[in-house]
Amino acid sequence: MHEKQRTNRLIDKRRRWRAVLAGFLAGVFLLSPVLAETGGLAGEASLEIAAWPDLAQESFLAMQEWLSGLSLKLYAGEGRSAFTLLDSGREVLRADSRQAGGEHSLLLTVPGALAPTEYLGTLDAQPLETLFGAPALPDFTGIPEALPGLTQALLEGLKPFEVSQATRTTIKRVGRAESRLNHALSADEANAWWQAALPNVRVIVQEGMAGLPRAWREKADQALSTFRFTGKLTLRRLLDEAEGDLGFQVTAGIEVFGEARKLDLTAGYRAETGLYISFKLPAARGRDKLEALVSLAFTQKEDVSHIKGDYSLSEVLEGDKRVLSGKIDLARTPEPGGGRLTGTLTVLARYAGSVTLKRDHLLKPDVMLLADGIAGTLNWTEAEGKTALRDLTLSLRLSPGAAPEETAPQARVDLREAPQAAREHAARQAAEALVPYLQERTLQMPQDTRLLVLHDWGRVRRALMESSTQLLPGSGPGAYTVTEDTDTLP
Repeated sequence: MHEKQRTNRLIDKRRRWRAVLAGFLAGVFLLSPVLAETGGLAGEASLEIAAWPDLAQESFLAMQEWLSGLSLKLYAGEGRSAFTLLDSGREVLRADSRQAGGEHSLLLTVPGALAPTEYLGTLDAQPLETLFGAPALPDFTGIPEALPGLTQALLEGLKPFEVSQATRTTIKRVGRAESRLNHALSADEANAWWQAALPNVRVIVQEGMAGLPRAWREKADQALSTFRFTGKLTLRRLLDEAEGDLGFQVTAGIEVFGEARKLDLTAGYRAETGLYISFKLPAARGRDKLEALVSLAFTQKEDVSHIKGDYSLSEVLEGDKRVLSGKIDLARTPEPGGGRLTGTLTVLARYAGSVTLKRDHLLKPDVMLLADGIAGTLNWTEAEGKTALRDLTLSLRLSPGAAPEETAPQARVDLREAPQAAREHAARQAAEALVPYLQERTLQMPQDTRLLVLHDWGRVRRALMESSTQLLPGSGPGAYTVTEDTDTLP
């Protein structure tokens, strides 16, 4: 392979950058919904790579050196998130996202390549998704707020079926129930109760999921609409010695989306002891099933708060089996000015069937939880058996701070009513804005190193035959483009 103007297979770095940029944006903008009461947090982030074996050694060292000079200035507050990407103090990219009601805007600036351009979108078609293919960012804050109302709406119609009973039922990790309220309904009674509660339940669920992507909201509404009972419903509310809710147990025969299932759910929670959830949803016929288990113990000893336990999520569907499981072992230790969070979180991913995959992930936080912010690192390693695949460390510092100075847009692109061709053009324009910077950086590398870096960047897309993205007018291969050598003679 060598560099030349003529190309047989173009390694399109624009789409590669689009994925990287979307990751940066998503990570920053996810902070925004949880900061409504802080007045805004500002800080910096950086990334280090300690291992990436599927990169050539020269590529790996070049990427390490490149990342060592990169830093990210962050801001996240109510209705606004922003970041500035710096390379050795030089501003490379500035992004500013705003939300007001159902409207979203994203202001992008790339000095020397893209003047401040504001892209307009909506909650269900955010500029981040339209431009970079990143999915709409979920805001889960409405769900906890909706739970009390949802619980009340469901329990209201069950009161006529309520029967009190003494019991000594123990919920693992949580504690022992001293009494329970039993509710036993036939399938007809359960369906009548559900239809009476459904209108109110649907409103509460949609309000609680207002910050989630449209596809999720539509799927939830379809599930509610197609839900019915095919067998007896048994609900037991488990109460502690003070007759406070400790947990509950539910068993029933149900049908959702036309599929008959058996429901078996046990859940319990107490802040002083722990959390336990056991969820089983096997098919009424066949081997398909969905199961989840979360078992966490909360302990406090000498001012050290400890969370320890395990979890698993498994699904069997048409012969394919997917399993996510792992252990949680986290501790918060008192430190001057706050506390220190350390420990480990493991994620074991297993897929068997049409696809076989084994991946082991390990997350190790070392974070100071200060009264006015956080500062620390998060290390992530990925392995396949004993083979290391990734070793990355994210450094982050956040504390209350003022919002960055606003930039007046010099251009606006309304993506809300734009035709598909215009959206695709805007996406290519935004993604290609960083190409001059990438070209400049790669051209600073020795030629042999540059060829290896570009080759490693494009390896996956070449394998998937995805290197045919159309360039914008005036864009063409240059000295940074890697092509196959078609010369066959020595």
